[in-house]
Amino acid sequence: MSPRRKAHIAWLISVVAALSLTAVGVAAFRDADAVPAPCHSDVDGGPDCEDTKKQLTAVVPTEGGAALSNLDIRLMPLGDSITQGVESSDGNGYRDELYDYLKVSARNVNFVGSAKTGSMKDNDHEGHRGDRIDEIAGIADCSVPRYQPNVVTLHAGTNDISQNSALSSAPTRLRNLVDQTLADSPRATVLVAQLIPSGKAGLQQRIDAYNAALPAVVRDLQDAGKHVLVVDMSRVPVADGLQNDAHPNDEGYAKMATAWYESLLEANRRGWIQAPLPENAPTACSPGGSDDPALGAGWRTLGVIAPGYGGTPGRTIIAELNGDKRADYLQVYPDGSFRASANTVGAPGKPDWVDVGRYAPAAQLTVRGDEVRFADLNGDGRDDYLVVGSTSVVRAYLNVDGPGDALAFVPWGIVFDVTSFNRNNLRFADVTGDGRDDLLRVGAKGAVHAYRNMWDPATERQAGKPRPPAWRLWLNWAGGTRGSSLEAVRFADGDGDGKADYLQVGVDGGAVHAFLNRGGGGNGSFQARYGWAHKSNHPRPYIQFADISGDGKADYLVVDRAGTVRAWLNRGGN
Repeated sequence: MSPRRKAHIAWLISVVAALSLTAVGVAAFRDADAVPAPCHSDVDGGPDCEDTKKQLTAVVPTEGGAALSNLDIRLMPLGDSITQGVESSDGNGYRDELYDYLKVSARNVNFVGSAKTGSMKDNDHEGHRGDRIDEIAGIADCSVPRYQPNVVTLHAGTNDISQNSALSSAPTRLRNLVDQTLADSPRATVLVAQLIPSGKAGLQQRIDAYNAALPAVVRDLQDAGKHVLVVDMSRVPVADGLQNDAHPNDEGYAKMATAWYESLLEANRRGWIQAPLPENAPTACSPGGSDDPALGAGWRTLGVIAPGYGGTPGRTIIAELNGDKRADYLQVYPDGSFRASANTVGAPGKPDWVDVGRYAPAAQLTVRGDEVRFADLNGDGRDDYLVVGSTSVVRAYLNVDGPGDALAFVPWGIVFDVTSFNRNNLRFADVTGDGRDDLLRVGAKGAVHAYRNMWDPATERQAGKPRPPAWRLWLNWAGGTRGSSLEAVRFADGDGDGKADYLQVGVDGGAVHAFLNRGGGGNGSFQARYGWAHKSNHPRPYIQFADISGDGKADYLVVDRAGTVRAWLNRGGN
């Protein structure tokens, strides 16, 4: 038996007398001077190991009625090199101690993942050295649907911090990864670790900021009914091998194992740990997930999500009509009427479409289909029906609550009457993040003047009815980019921060450079993400962006002339 194991056995014996043998609380481990690393029979073997297992059974924390004895645990260790166990003496990291806690308390334990490292027998995991959150998401996109874990221990973000990679959006990307994991394995509980500390110069402040954001991220997920807990790793000190490294020593890894285990017990106390679904057969999986061209690791290919209505197609638009944050499917016909299908939750990432009928809000007018636009002008989460004249005069019909699932529209009148530019140069998007779409005038080379939507529902009412918005001109909101053009520019929220970004779609194959909106209108107010999406090999005019999943990020859509929609789910972009 190794010296490491003997030392931990001695510790176990010393605490047995101090701990209740029937219901040891997790606080007992928090208050101890050391953390037990139980004997792992798959490594050490022999009668000594069996004796240690008996001792461990007596002292392993169970939180009273939250024991795991009737449960099967299929656990995926997911993350970076810390998950892999780099710099631990046996290559197992926290995984062997955590396995042992579960082995003596759960009915069955199985660690799963595509990687195998370390001396322990059940050494499967998804820890990948050097990977950032978006890269981990690309790997998880393949492995989570296959293995169907019911517990995921997630430690991710260290490499985003060490590489100084888009730190402001790192918590959002982590949330997207958790959402992706839960969609791909519906019975999973995800334990999200706050990052362990680092003694490396300049890193701890970034770690602290990232860690401080995670509880709010997890609370939002819990409020949405999702089984997610944040795991406090502050018990691991810099002295545990982190003075000049990102990886702890054996003592630090053992403390991580205990933190994971305590959180798993808490999840079980809440009734979250469910029997895992059957595993799926191995497939030749790449981060794209299908035979369609992959846009890169930051995207998940869904294939065809809407086949169209058949018959004579209209102009297909993807817009948000019912306020549920999942964009709906519309076809606008030559007479200005439209037919809509609501986006309801289907298979992971894929909508089920529910036909909600055909509407003609401007039936009293002579309207052509190419004059119709949809945008949310009053900030209620529902896109309104707009008729845009040839010189950009805009008439609006407010989208209001209808009976049941039906839609309803009421006239609002003329809401924009600046007539100095052509309708083809006009776009609508919320570039300020206030929930109301602004009006954008796009030049031939992609430069943008914005008209900020200043409508205020609290003050701007006239005779009991909403007044039209006031508009404030914002010259040079975006100056255009090299190679851009009116045909290349799209506006959509690519990173989930509530503000529409400037997206430049390439003419050859639909690759996208993203310029993330950090305020607009000046140097340094856009963050460039070149190669944000690789080629889809579809014509540029077919490419739209809209949030079909409801996660706040616009997805990449290819809408052909027949109304068929192919989709790539936005997992943070490349």
